[in-house]
Amino acid sequence: MEAWLKTSNKSFRFPIVPQEIEVSGDYKVDTEYLANGDEIAVYCGQSLKRTSLSSHFPSDKDRSYLDFYTFPSPLECVKIVDEIARSQEEIRYIVTETEINWPIKITNFKRGHKDPTGDIEFSLDILEYTPPKAVSWAPAPQKNDKPTSSNNNSNKVNLITRPTPPPQKVRYHIVKKGDYLWDISFKYYRKGSLFHKIKNNSENQKRYPSLKKSSMIYSGWKLVIP
Repeated sequence: MEAWLKTSNKSFRFPIVPQEIEVSGDYKVDTEYLANGDEIAVYCGQSLKRTSLSSHFPSDKDRSYLDFYTFPSPLECVKIVDEIARSQEEIRYIVTETEINWPIKITNFKRGHKDPTGDIEFSLDILEYTPPKAVSWAPAPQKNDKPTSSNNNSNKVNLITRPTPPPQKVRYHIVKKGDYLWDISFKYYRKGSLFHKIKNNSENQKRYPSLKKSSMIYSGWKLVIP
């Protein structure tokens, strides 16, 4: 087993890999109650994975437990890891024979001398990294009105007018026996997990205040479908 930190122009192999490597990653699950009183669980995504690495940088290479011997001095190891942690490039953390081969950020690098051997003990906290996605936007083109004149003034002014957007047509759904918010959301959005848009709509909560605390709906309700 080998543990590496890599960027586009720098690679560092840890002299010693701990025997235990643990990965944590939470799953986001919301629970809601249906009109019939049943509770359902809705998967809403996964948090970033986390792991840690605790070991030491040996001060000499005369150790029977070492797998390779071409690593630098402890202080040089600290310098390299610190440079990688502060790098603006993508950092990839790799541990062979495991699932770990991630782009990451190092959130904590703790190190220090704890005995007279010259070894430096350290621990790293590592967070999976997902780069932000770029979003492009451009304003809609506007049409200019024809130039107009005021009385005998020959100066002409171009006026830019913004077209009045057409009024949005409001959709409604009359609740029937057996309807659930999940089913109504799937009917209009093709995705049941978007039922929060209907439940949290201000007009719906104004008409039916019980929606603020519950997802139960009743026959005859007229729900706005935003």
